[in-house]
Amino acid sequence: MTRKEFIESCAGLSGEELNSIARELRSRSGSRIPPETQKLFRSLDDVTFASEEYVETGFGKTRVFVVGETEHAAQSLPVIVNVHGGGWTLEHTERDIFFSRRMAHRTNCLVVDVDYVLAPEYPYPAALEEIEAFLDRLPELLEQWGGNRDNIVLCGQSAGGNLVGAVMQRKRFTAHLGIKAQILCYLPTKAIHIIISYPCARYDSRCAWVYAVCYMDDK
Repeated sequence: MTRKEFIESCAGLSGEELNSIARELRSRSGSRIPPETQKLFRSLDDVTFASEEYVETGFGKTRVFVVGETEHAAQSLPVIVNVHGGGWTLEHTERDIFFSRRMAHRTNCLVVDVDYVLAPEYPYPAALEEIEAFLDRLPELLEQWGGNRDNIVLCGQSAGGNLVGAVMQRKRFTAHLGIKAQILCYLPTKAIHIIISYPCARYDSRCAWVYAVCYMDDK
């Protein structure tokens, strides 16, 4: 089935039916993680911390995880703001927290891991606007969390890399942040017109289609 054919087949679906596709994909993604990998996710718990925070912004209430090395928790550290991947539709998971723990442990940075809103419940440009609103609050928050607002790197993987790149192009957030660099990992940079063409049991192609149909229009 081509992207055009999938979009046409979804034309008669209700919003709840589209949302149920996303929920199914999300529930299945967690079951793909083998037990030995889940055990690995806990391997840095003794030397790092991960504090769940809810931040009120102009967008609403944003969930983030503040992650760092336990022995450096009180210092003013360089900051990495991380934005996870998942096709703009899949949830933030333990995998993302572990990735943030590894970055904090290896770089001696404070990592702020953003759990942004997802499609199809929140279509474009909701995630961009949420991240921008969070960055507006970040300078004052870093004073509480032990981060240096003048030494910040933005990092994103896949869809998260796309969001970081778009946020930096739009520049609709406070100028009181010293953003030194972006790390954009395997990000999509063009409209979704293709699908993974090789067989891979780990991925469900409908995830891309949910994005194509629900997050953006077909222009």
